[in-house]
Amino acid sequence: MRAEHSAEERAALAAALAAALAYVPGSGAPTLTRVATGEVNATWKVMRDGRGYALRLAAPGRADPGIDRGWEYGVLRAAAAAGLAPALAACDAPRGILVMRWLDGARWSAAEAALPANLGRLGLLVRRVQALALPAAPRRMRPRDWIRHYEARLAERPAAPATRAAPPAPSAPPALRALDAALAQRLAALDAFEAQAPTAPCLCHGDLHRENLLDAQGHLVLLDWEYAHLTDPLWDLAAWVAENRLDAAARRTLLEAYRDGATLPADETRLEILRWLYEYLCLLWTLLVVPAQPGAAGAAPSAAGVSTMSVEAWLERLASSAPCAP
Repeated sequence: MRAEHSAEERAALAAALAAALAYVPGSGAPTLTRVATGEVNATWKVMRDGRGYALRLAAPGRADPGIDRGWEYGVLRAAAAAGLAPALAACDAPRGILVMRWLDGARWSAAEAALPANLGRLGLLVRRVQALALPAAPRRMRPRDWIRHYEARLAERPAAPATRAAPPAPSAPPALRALDAALAQRLAALDAFEAQAPTAPCLCHGDLHRENLLDAQGHLVLLDWEYAHLTDPLWDLAAWVAENRLDAAARRTLLEAYRDGATLPADETRLEILRWLYEYLCLLWTLLVVPAQPGAAGAAPSAAGVSTMSVEAWLERLASSAPCAP
């Protein structure tokens, strides 16, 4: 469930859109179709002079989810040059404006996302992302860094006011603290992996799910790179596993495709640890970015916006996961 923008936010977005149209190439009158409105971005398809563009604006008045627009645009340039993202037409990081050429393509269904052939293509795609030339000042963010960022932002956020329909909403439910032991155990296990077999951080898309993947005539292209960062090499695979609820066989197929058949002995355990941490971050993102609404029972999309889950559902799913260690 997406939180609605306030009247002030809608007015600010309309003004920003009017100004952003100057960044769309061409001189003819543009025609606009709104294609997406998320918690941190709003996107339109713009036709001008017979060409299509995707115009994306940062949503006004939203909590800080840890996005670095300048870094994102640098990564986008490299990704577009390698054919892994739509061609970049214009950008203005301080104003949160991004214009790309419009690209038609199909999005996979949940069933297609788990097909062995597609998992093979995805493993190769992740390797290609990790091979991109990095912009200056690479952004390094371990899972624990994201957790610290979101928890700090949650601590700063005031509680939602009480209404007749709902009592005051805390910035984070007390049940979140029930996951402290499980979180500490997984972070310690990840540290143990690093101590035993250190891995160099790799560029990851950071938000790898079906809505951000286009299959354009057999060529895979990624959208929405705002969470791109350097981290554990298996992070994007963990996101795909979590978002698509992949079973053990599908996970092995994905790992084999990524490793080109030469998987490491601890890969499956490490992937499961990262899967849990990714879902924990989805929970924190939901608490931070999606304001509580009367009668909504905390309902909100995941960080990827693919599956609609309530805060309570996230808590239950995370608490039900079996402990794991190297």
